[in-house]
Amino acid sequence: MDPEEHGVYEFGPFRLDVQERLLRRNGKTLPLESSQFQVLAVLVREAGHLVTRERLLQSVWNGIHVEEGSLTVTISVIRKALGDSPSEPKYIETVRKAGYRFIAAVTEIRRPGTAPAPPGPSELPQQGSGPLRRRPFTLWTRAALGSMTVLILTVAGWFSSSTRVMPQPTTTTIANSVREFACTQGQDNWYYGYYSHPFTSASFKEMTLCLSNDPWYGGNAWWIDPQRYWTSLRAAIAFPNGPTSCRRENVEHWAVRRWVSEVDGTVRISGTIRNVLGGFDGFTVHIQVDDGPHWSQAITGTQQVEYTLDVRVQLGSAVDFAVQPQTSDCNDHASFTATITGLLMS
Repeated sequence: MDPEEHGVYEFGPFRLDVQERLLRRNGKTLPLESSQFQVLAVLVREAGHLVTRERLLQSVWNGIHVEEGSLTVTISVIRKALGDSPSEPKYIETVRKAGYRFIAAVTEIRRPGTAPAPPGPSELPQQGSGPLRRRPFTLWTRAALGSMTVLILTVAGWFSSSTRVMPQPTTTTIANSVREFACTQGQDNWYYGYYSHPFTSASFKEMTLCLSNDPWYGGNAWWIDPQRYWTSLRAAIAFPNGPTSCRRENVEHWAVRRWVSEVDGTVRISGTIRNVLGGFDGFTVHIQVDDGPHWSQAITGTQQVEYTLDVRVQLGSAVDFAVQPQTSDCNDHASFTATITGLLMS
């Protein structure tokens, strides 16, 4: 991005001030790292046009090698700041295997006092308009200037290569199952549902009932039918329904929360699992990516497990966190958290 750029851009409720490196929404400043701000600025300046991944990497990281996954994580952070969604974009559209396009209407506002445009041909001195004085230019002068030019370029190249600050990877949170829990399917790319037979990602069905004042724990809770099944989800709790159920129908359901990836690359998933009440025969937690089993952990008694996984995902990958009952669902109160992070280059 041109460091001399003075443009101010408005789109929707946002105002992007390139010179001041500020993004505001209705007057409130939104925090963005330097690379995140520069990527957004490039996209906004090219609104309506495809900006390739290669161009973004070159413009923002100036030819320094970074993983493409860092760019997708950066785009994810920008989308969160704008309240945007990759599945129904209002601002940043993904062009598969090519790059991104800023699709919102943008108004450019010129800052007062910016440099005027370069003079046109009519403003340049014309041949014959007056006498021109020419200094003598000897062979010695040519040689001396040539040597100085080589020396300056050599020193400048050495100084540039020795002082360039390499970008450092930083970890940013892409998704959080507890903080982003909501009574709206698809909000922040989270979906709430269950598996029935054959208990695969393809059998995932969304729950349709969300209670704002759950009778057991209070707060929001997703259910299939509280009169027939225990199957339900809360911010940090999951109830499956067992084939041998306590006071509900004997039908096996796995309680599942699904995150749909908005990035390409490797993400880290970490969290904690435990049985709040120490159920009769416990439960098993499965993490599946695009219908492929990735990790499983059986929990018995009041056992607590902390987990960390590195998972390769693509844009649109379905990452399912499923809680499977054992024979009985009595006291299967599965406390479950998941934080999804990625590396980006500053």
